Amino acid sequence: MPPPSSSQQCIVFVQSSPTVNRMSRALIPLLFFLLPIAAAAEKPIAQGGPSVSVKNNGRLVEYCPDNTCEVFSVRNGKESAALADFTLAYLYAVSDYVYLEEFQSRMDLHEVDRLLMRYQADCPQLAQRAAARCVAGHLARKYPIRVTFVRYDERRKYSEPVSLERLRNAFNGSANTESQLQEAASPLSGAFKR
Repeated sequence: MPPPSSSQQCIVFVQSSPTVNRMSRALIPLLFFLLPIAAAAEKPIAQGGPSVSVKNNGRLVEYCPDNTCEVFSVRNGKESAALADFTLAYLYAVSDYVYLEEFQSRMDLHEVDRLLMRYQADCPQLAQRAAARCVAGHLARKYPIRVTFVRYDERRKYSEPVSLERLRNAFNGSANTESQLQEAASPLSGAFKR
């Protein structure tokens, strides 16, 4: 069960005893202070797009539509803006989650347009999804971004790193055709270890 957000109320029932009462009086204020900090910020990645959880001051982003997640991470906070851009590009143009099909088919996303404008010098402005794949590859090459596929099954967590090598190598600044960009980002091409 996820921790309550800062807008939710939390009621703590403690069995009455002098020792427990003293401890609870000391711990309950601390609990209410820490709950909003521990809760992840859940927000849409784009207007009308999927919701992601942002944790660790932007160094970790999770997209979890079911009992599986794609987890994106960087080591330090200086790279959190690049991670946010990578996550948007990846979910829009690379991820193979069926839940993202409607989001990936939209061409009217202002956030995606702004993303592509920021990286137009590094990526050819082909079709919108191809350019977004290029942005994902460019950022994966430039920053130490890690992607992990996580599955929760029978109360266990299974994690597997996603290989970004084909994605990184496909966008090396040369004039890539749209078919080359699609091949590099296709899950069937071996770009992923799933």
